[in-house]
Amino acid sequence: MARHASGKQNYRVAGWVWGALVTVIVVALLVAGWVALARNNQEDLATPECPQGEFVVQVWAANEAELKDAVQKFNDSNEVELDHCLKAEVVRKPDAEAIKSYKAWGEGGQPGAELWKPADRQKADEALAVSKVEVAEENGGVLAPQLRDNPLPELEQRARGAFLRQL
Repeated sequence: MARHASGKQNYRVAGWVWGALVTVIVVALLVAGWVALARNNQEDLATPECPQGEFVVQVWAANEAELKDAVQKFNDSNEVELDHCLKAEVVRKPDAEAIKSYKAWGEGGQPGAELWKPADRQKADEALAVSKVEVAEENGGVLAPQLRDNPLPELEQRARGAFLRQL
């Protein structure tokens, strides 16, 4: 019989084993890359997009401590309306000053705050009843005043509505 061996020891690894090893490494790298991209994408989705910037809803209150938690909750909720990130801030404003400002607004002056929490609701209602300002919405004692014949811009309406819904 014929002998096919050369007499030397053959310790080489077969070519298909190298091919399988390279394939496993490539697949592992693809999976790792995919997981990394998916994780990064989830972080991007979690943060709100606000190409138009922030819009601050101002809330007047005689006692700002009453609204501190509500404002914090609203700011933590990351509300977005019309490509604006909505934030709220509470400003201490005694009822007499707020009523004076809203009456001046009704006469063509600067607008008052989008929201107002008066200390004396009855006094606020009586004062606004004789002005050109009306209460459009209310929740939890927080009023959303606006001019009777001139509604607020859409962004302001949506922003104050979002705050009132959180109360």
